[in-house]
Amino acid sequence: MQLRYYQKEAVEQALLHNNGYINSCTASGKSVIIAEICKHLTEPTLILQPSEEIFVQNYEKIKNVFGNDVELGVYSASVSKTKTIKHITLATIGSIKEANYDDFKHFKNILIDECHDVDSQKTKSFKDGMYKKLVKALKPDKLIGFTGTPFRNKQNFDPVARKGSTTTHFLHKDTNNPIFKKCLYSYDLQQAFKDKFITPIKYFITDYYSYYLREGGVDFTINDVVKDNQRNNVLHKIITQCKQFKQENDNKSALIFVASIDEAMFVAMELKKLNITAKVVEGKTPSKQRASFIEGFKNGSIQYIVNVATMTTGFDFPALARVMLGRATNSLALYQQMLGRGIRLHPSKEYCECYDYCGSLARLGKLENIEYRGITTDSPSLICGNKVLIAPPTLFETKIYQIVKNDFNVNAVITTLLQNNQVSQEDKILIATKHKSGKFIGEYIASRDDRYIQNLLSADKKYLQDFGNKIIKIKQRLNILYSSHF
Repeated sequence: MQLRYYQKEAVEQALLHNNGYINSCTASGKSVIIAEICKHLTEPTLILQPSEEIFVQNYEKIKNVFGNDVELGVYSASVSKTKTIKHITLATIGSIKEANYDDFKHFKNILIDECHDVDSQKTKSFKDGMYKKLVKALKPDKLIGFTGTPFRNKQNFDPVARKGSTTTHFLHKDTNNPIFKKCLYSYDLQQAFKDKFITPIKYFITDYYSYYLREGGVDFTINDVVKDNQRNNVLHKIITQCKQFKQENDNKSALIFVASIDEAMFVAMELKKLNITAKVVEGKTPSKQRASFIEGFKNGSIQYIVNVATMTTGFDFPALARVMLGRATNSLALYQQMLGRGIRLHPSKEYCECYDYCGSLARLGKLENIEYRGITTDSPSLICGNKVLIAPPTLFETKIYQIVKNDFNVNAVITTLLQNNQVSQEDKILIATKHKSGKFIGEYIASRDDRYIQNLLSADKKYLQDFGNKIIKIKQRLNILYSSHF
């Protein structure tokens, strides 16, 4: 099997280190990376995954890499009635949690797919999760995780302000005792789009006004999402669009995401009235029925799958060219996973269509603009559109700020960069942003100091917070450009 350049680099880093995780975006071939790592490990290796679908993908890729030269152990009740332990064993964490850990003591290597699911914190109110219990019991020599969403949201509550908020942390930065100590390698969506290893996205947006959605939790509550869907006629818009596809003889398959089972049943029923084949898949759909629906979806006998809180990871259908978002989310991970179903390369499509009915694009930006910066360093950051989800601890100690502190003219630096032909037009437009009003009118907003930005970020009004985040993004971009051109 011929590996892509980033897959080779990811394998090299995993073999060089004994603890850490690989960030490899959706559709970049994580299962290929895992299989290749196994090829180079001599000690017994245990591969953990959260679901049957991901189990099957990893099993097939490892078999392809090794051929008949390896006998794989299967430890998953959802995959096989017989559980076996071999030199390389794949297991779903739900099946292994009740096992006698002594049976696994000989495993020196543990690889964990979708490792953002790993519980990494222990407090008085938060006991060790399934993964951490196993890791603590086995004490492996090598512990490597794999994910395309290397962060998690954490809900906070300010007792003084009596207000909740959500913060985002990278897996190796979110607690004092994370299982994974660092990010070993990162290949993100932005780079994958540039490399043309994933399918471009064509966005279609409808008006959406938020009446009930409240930030403060890890994500919006389903109840609030459903109420806002009703106010915005989201389901009606989806059904109307599907009807239009039928009238145009456009028979592309589409994966529809909605917030509740009632919504899913309603959409499927209305599509059936239009003689359009659609099936509902939700968490309690029996596995055999679910497999039948997915097979029909892939062979074209079922045109639409309307799903609720499922099919965000482990669903592999490269020909899928249309995703319809009928549930609002404030979770970048969920947004990435939903859209990620349609971005795998396939000769039958030039791009993936994204129909956004719930303001996700305005809230979280285009998938190709998500930026992971310095994730393998001590100062990582995550930027989504103009929203800074994770700010590095050294945010205001950037070189461009040092220029300001040392009484150099930041305006002259920006002017030089604007004249530099090696700076892209997009970057030129970004760094050229000036104040449009107020006492700083006409000045570059990048010249504002950290106190000014902190005041914006702590303001009650969202538009001020957004403006502060925009200045941060520009200062970070200037830091990179300054380092490259001076």
